[in-house]
Amino acid sequence: MLQYIKKYIKGWFLGILLFFIFISFTFWGVGDIFRGGASHFIKIGKNKISFDFFQAEFQSNLNSLNKEQKKLNKLELKSLANETIRNIANRYLILNAANSININISEEILRKKILENKSFQNKLTKNIFDKNIYINFVNANFGSEKNYLEYLENQIIVEMISNYFEEKIYYPKNLTKKIYNKLEEKKSFQIAHIDKFSQSSMIKVSDKESILEHFNNNKKKYLFDERRSFTYIFPNLSKIKKRIEINEEEILDAYNNQKEEFSIPEQRKVEQLVFNNEDIGQKILKILNKESKFKQISEKEKVEEISYINLGSVEKKQLFNEFDDVVFDLKKDEFTDLIKTDIGWHILKVTEIVKSKAKELSDVRDVIKDELALNKSYDELDTIIIEVEKDISNGISLEEISNKLNLELNKKKLIEKKSFFTTDLPNEIKIDTFFNEVFEGKIESDLFIEEVDDGFFVVRIDEVIEKQPMKFEEAYKDVIKDIKKERVTEQVNKLSKKFKKKLKEGMDFIKISDLLKMENRTTKKLNREDIIDQGFSLDFANKLFKSKKNSIHENETDNKYYILKVTSDSEVKYNNETFNEIEKNINRIYGIDNFQQVSKILENKYPVSVNNNLLNDFIDRLEYK
Repeated sequence: MLQYIKKYIKGWFLGILLFFIFISFTFWGVGDIFRGGASHFIKIGKNKISFDFFQAEFQSNLNSLNKEQKKLNKLELKSLANETIRNIANRYLILNAANSININISEEILRKKILENKSFQNKLTKNIFDKNIYINFVNANFGSEKNYLEYLENQIIVEMISNYFEEKIYYPKNLTKKIYNKLEEKKSFQIAHIDKFSQSSMIKVSDKESILEHFNNNKKKYLFDERRSFTYIFPNLSKIKKRIEINEEEILDAYNNQKEEFSIPEQRKVEQLVFNNEDIGQKILKILNKESKFKQISEKEKVEEISYINLGSVEKKQLFNEFDDVVFDLKKDEFTDLIKTDIGWHILKVTEIVKSKAKELSDVRDVIKDELALNKSYDELDTIIIEVEKDISNGISLEEISNKLNLELNKKKLIEKKSFFTTDLPNEIKIDTFFNEVFEGKIESDLFIEEVDDGFFVVRIDEVIEKQPMKFEEAYKDVIKDIKKERVTEQVNKLSKKFKKKLKEGMDFIKISDLLKMENRTTKKLNREDIIDQGFSLDFANKLFKSKKNSIHENETDNKYYILKVTSDSEVKYNNETFNEIEKNINRIYGIDNFQQVSKILENKYPVSVNNNLLNDFIDRLEYK
C-alpha cells in the first residue's frame, strides 16, 4: 500500500526502505559506539562511524527486508546500503541537534525503560526484572553501565524525535479524502490479450533470399560491439578443495582432538523451589529428603512466597552462575542447600541425569573431512598466490604458470562487450572487477593478481577487435529475430483492426476474443493498484479510470498485446477501517517528507560524508557472494 500511496504525495524519496522502519530498533551498533582507533566510514559532524558499525546494521536491515533470502541485484543492494547510511546519519543528526539544545533524559525515565525491557526479565519468575541478567548483558555488550546508560539515553532521544515526525504530523484531511477516493475507486473490465512470444515461436522464417534482403536493407543495424579474446586463471577455494586429499589417519586424529566438540553435553532434569523469604526457605529445607516432591510441597504450603518451577532437561551453561556447579555435582534425587540470587532463594533438585555422550566417528566423519579439506584449501590458496606472484615478477607466462602449479587455464575467443554478462561464460568471472580487467586492459600489459572473495584471478588480453559490421552469417540469428518481430507486429495490427471492427458491428467482447483465439477474462471490481499488479503501468491505470463505461483501450508491451473494455462506472465504497489505515500511512509518509526537510537543514550544520570507494567495493563483493 505504501509503495502505491507514495506516487500521490509530492516530495517522496525513492529508496527501497522507509526511514522509520529501522530508526526505532532495539539495539543498534553498540559494539562500535565505544570502540576507538578504527578508520571511519561515515562522518556526521564530529561523529565518526566505522565500517563494522555500518556493516552490522546493513546486515540487520537486509535480514528484515529479505526474509526469503532472495538474492538482491546490484541496484537493490546499493539502494539498501544508501538507506542504511541515511538512517545512521539521521540518528546522529538528531543527537547532535539534541545535544546543542541540552536535551537530557531523567534518571527516572532511564530506570523505567530498563525495568520494562523484556530482555532483562526472568521468565521463570513471572517476568520480574532480573538484575543478574541485566548486569551480564551490560558487561557483555557495553563494558560498563555508564556506557549502556549513555547509549540508552541516545536511543530514547532518537525514538522521541522520530516518533514525533512519524505519529504527530498530520496530512490535511481534505487531501487525505481525495487520495482515499483515488485509491479505492473501482471499475470492472473485460480484458483480452495475445502472447507475442508464443506468436513469434510459431512463425517460420526459412526463405534465405528474404532474410538476406532484410539484412542488406538494415546493415547499419547489425554491428558487433567491441570484442576481446583473453586467457585467464581463476583459482578459488572450491576448486582447490576438490583436489585436496584427506586420509583416514588425519580424520581420526582430528576426531580424537575434538571429541568434546562432537559430544552431546550432559543434561539433568531439574526442579526448583523459589522463595521470596529466607526463613520460609530454611523451614522447607529442614523437612526435605530424597523422596520429597517439590511440586506437592509448593501446593501444600499454599503461600505466595513459594514458587515451584520445573526447568526440564538443562545443560550446565543454561543455569545461573550461582548454582550451576552445585547442581551438576549432585547425584540423582539429591538437592542443594538454600542458595541466594538476585531474584530470591532457591532449592534445586536433580530428578534425572543423562550422561554426556560422544558422537561416533561415523556420524561426524564427513564433517571432519570437509573441515580439514577447507583448512588445507586456505593454506594451499595462500601458497599458490605467493608462487603465482613470484612467477609473474619473473616474466613467466600464464601457460607456464598453469602447467607448473596444475591450475586450470581458460581461453575465451572474441567475447562481445555488450553481451559479456549474458553469455554462457562461467558465473565466477561475471563480476565487475573481471569485466573491467578484460575491457580496460591492453594487449601485452603486465600481468597482476586481482584478489576476490575466496580466490584470485590473473587475466591476459590476447586480441582486441573494435566495433565492426557483422557479416550475413554472423547476423543471421538477429535478422531472423527481427523479421519475426516485424511479422508479429503486423499480426497484432491486423488483429486490432478486426477486433475493433467486430465491436462496431455490435459483437460481444468475449465472443470476439474467442473467435480471434485470444485469452480473455472478465474482472471483478478493481482499483488502480489491482490493475498495476496485473502488469499495467500507472499511467495506463489512470487512463482507464478517467475513461467512460464501454470505452476501449489498447496496451502493448514487449511480450503481450492487450485490448480492454471498461464495463462499469466508477465506484467508491467508504470503509472506515481502510480509511484509517490509509490515513495512517499517508501521515507516516508526510512525516518522513517533513523530516527530510529538517535533516537537510541539520546537514548544513553537521556535514555528512561517506567513504564511497569503500562503499562501492562492499557492494561489488556482496553482489557476487
